[in-house]
Amino acid sequence: MIYRYQCHGCGVEFEARRPIEQRNDPLPCPECGVMTGMRVFVAPFVMDRPFTGVYTRGELARMIAPETDEEREVWRKYG
Repeated sequence: MIYRYQCHGCGVEFEARRPIEQRNDPLPCPECGVMTGMRVFVAPFVMDRPFTGVYTRGELARMIAPETDEEREVWRKYG
């Protein structure tokens, strides 16, 4: 999981990928090196329509469809 933290020393916010069981363990700030363990809670993702968890193939295709020639080329190359 990726968690957001705020340093007690310099106040910078940063993200770290950690196992769930280590989410509250102290870790060094990437800016000043102070050990910190203060996790920042962020607002959850909110959708503009009721979430059903189910999308048709057409809906998915429209959501991820490449819009430019460059995006189409990347899509063809990497899927």
